[in-house]
Amino acid sequence: MSMGRLSPALAVLGCATALALPLTLDAGIYGAPPEVFRVADTATGDQHALIAGEDPPPVWDVAPDRKHILLNCLPHREPQDCGGVVVADTHAHGAQVIARVPHDELEYSWASWSPGGKLIAFERLGRRSVAPELWLVSADGSGLHRFARDAWLGGWSPDSSRIAYVSYRPVPGCGNGGRLVVASVDGRKRWFVSPKRMTACPEQEAWSPDGRYIAYVAYVGETQKVFVTEVANGRIHLIGRGSSPQWARDGRLAYLASAATGPGPYGIRLSNRDGTNQRTLLRGVWRFGPWSPDGRELPVTRISDPNRGVSVLETRDRAGRPGAHLDDGAAWGFWLTGYGFWWRKDGRLLYFRYVGFH
Repeated sequence: MSMGRLSPALAVLGCATALALPLTLDAGIYGAPPEVFRVADTATGDQHALIAGEDPPPVWDVAPDRKHILLNCLPHREPQDCGGVVVADTHAHGAQVIARVPHDELEYSWASWSPGGKLIAFERLGRRSVAPELWLVSADGSGLHRFARDAWLGGWSPDSSRIAYVSYRPVPGCGNGGRLVVASVDGRKRWFVSPKRMTACPEQEAWSPDGRYIAYVAYVGETQKVFVTEVANGRIHLIGRGSSPQWARDGRLAYLASAATGPGPYGIRLSNRDGTNQRTLLRGVWRFGPWSPDGRELPVTRISDPNRGVSVLETRDRAGRPGAHLDDGAAWGFWLTGYGFWWRKDGRLLYFRYVGFH
């Protein structure tokens, strides 16, 4: 994941965040909360840590069965144990490196499980390279192969048959613009679904539940906007100024709407996939995560005390009414408490809290 790029699970970070990998800060110096990986009951607010210790490894993704996680380091995090794709159970036990491409002192900047749970896609970036490569590997570590050059991972289709990624060949660098590509998982079919000329690479890609549309964020001039593209024909709909698109089960889109001028806080807006019938769900929000499996609630981060820069993590229903209070974070200077979210089928919420830039 490049600076400023987000996976769907981490879309809670929002439009102003620039993140490479989760960072750990000394809480005694910065007042930052420690990184945690927790499970929470959103009905009662009860929760507990899944990984013991004050310095757990960064959690990239959670398997569809919610029994395993993807890490970029072995749990004790010695320097030589980072730089690969690590699979472990949700307590970080039984960790195994399943993919490590040799040579070139490589870094691994993002990884994502396919919805079917059989494949893992990850970005491979050499420390002297301009652009990453997209690689695939089976969940058991077999079948490792390069899928695309000069590509940022965008996300899996709901049926795991296609991958969206951002390509900026032949001109390297997202400052020169990039295009969103959809490819079959066997690599035989690839086609563009975004315009040729953009002022920055598309990011924060999110597939619709039926796999027919992809929402993404891109800059138009210096303004960040949300678009929806039709996968079959590349037809594009402008949704509005903002970031962090998230699909609901009914096909409607939620996104973090930004003000015309100045920083947040922002507001969550709901929209049809063609940009019509929009309404504001909630104001004063900094970040938000994906809808629950039943489509009734979503996690949000809002500033509870602007003078002290204190944020809270809570759930809200489809009418914007508050639900469970889950966590207290902090926002100050260029740092912000960030969260990655994954819902379990039983309605409990897995979340990883860390400190990142905003």
